[in-house]
Amino acid sequence: MTNTTLLIVEDDEDIRTQMKWALAADYEVLMAGDRAGAVTAFTANRPTVTVLDLGLPPRPNEPEEGLALLSELLTLDSTANVIIVSGQGDKQNALRAVGAGAYDFLCKPVDIDELKLVLQRCVYVAELEREYRALQQNQRVDSFDGMIVKGAFSGVFALPQVPGPPQVMVDKEVRFSFPVKAVQ
Repeated sequence: MTNTTLLIVEDDEDIRTQMKWALAADYEVLMAGDRAGAVTAFTANRPTVTVLDLGLPPRPNEPEEGLALLSELLTLDSTANVIIVSGQGDKQNALRAVGAGAYDFLCKPVDIDELKLVLQRCVYVAELEREYRALQQNQRVDSFDGMIVKGAFSGVFALPQVPGPPQVMVDKEVRFSFPVKAVQ
């Protein structure tokens, strides 16, 4: 999992350090202790996964700052993968976090082996999603191959007619033309 970037957002420096120590062999680990630092690190590095504590300053005993950060990260990147690791472990907080877009929710004290397993799965799914988006993008680009536009845009979008797949011609109506081979 080299070159996979992980952002740990945790206000307790000892826990941040322990997580970094446990995960540094598999990930490039970035750390932040508050919301502002997390947004800065996230924006600059676009980590594959963010591990987020809900209890952040200025009110570390309440989940609101962490939930606000979750929302902000997903606004910055709707494909962000955020795993909540929090001492704010009641079911209501878990439902709020997952409902807001968190990938998973783990309660503190977190079992490092469980966290590693969830991280591996999250990274794997993130790679699948990235590949899927790339395929979708390629299909959208390919769907316009051979399209010819006539009329007001004829000088701008005209493409040469070449043998191959059906071409779409637009000239006040849509028509489909298929390459025809001459029969001798």
